[in-house]
Amino acid sequence: MGSWQDLKEPIDYIHNTHKRPIYLFACSLGAICSTLYLINDKNTPVRAATFYGAPLSPINNSDFFDNSLYGFYNWILGRNLTEKLRPLFNDVNKFASHDQIKSYNLLLTGAVAPTLNNVDEYVVAPMFGYKGKDDYRAQCSVHDQLHKLTMPCFYLHAWDDFILGPQCIPHKEFEKCDNIVLATTTKGSHCCHFAPGRFGGLLPT
Repeated sequence: MGSWQDLKEPIDYIHNTHKRPIYLFACSLGAICSTLYLINDKNTPVRAATFYGAPLSPINNSDFFDNSLYGFYNWILGRNLTEKLRPLFNDVNKFASHDQIKSYNLLLTGAVAPTLNNVDEYVVAPMFGYKGKDDYRAQCSVHDQLHKLTMPCFYLHAWDDFILGPQCIPHKEFEKCDNIVLATTTKGSHCCHFAPGRFGGLLPT
């Protein structure tokens, strides 16, 4: 979420190459990263966007996520992400400081549990210069910044989302913004509106 700047170069390249406006579609972490990009890049060529399952207020969602299915999702998502990240650290460490490497190794060696909270605390936060996961999530929350969006944006959220609770939906912000629309569905899980998800929606597709 803290690397919205990474979107600017490819979007500008596509726009400059094909000379046409861009319509943006993103889900989950990609959706909040894209929202941050649209808020901060005043010269973006993006003219409209659709977002599914956007964690618009991760700092307010922590308790919901921590307790979702007794912490199962925190663990399974963190474990899978840790294993996907593991082979990358030989290259990452070439550009990391001693303190950063020490923090990464706490997760990679199993000194701390491989939960998503700990991925944020021991990898993401130090990698991008945040004080910790709470500082990272606070600075990436946009629940009070949606009025800065200048192009039409559509947000879709499901009430049975096991990752994002109702705390992630800033209804009052949506009500006072002319450029953005919120739609909610009873079912849909986390980004599963196009497919039911595995195990009855307990896991995303």
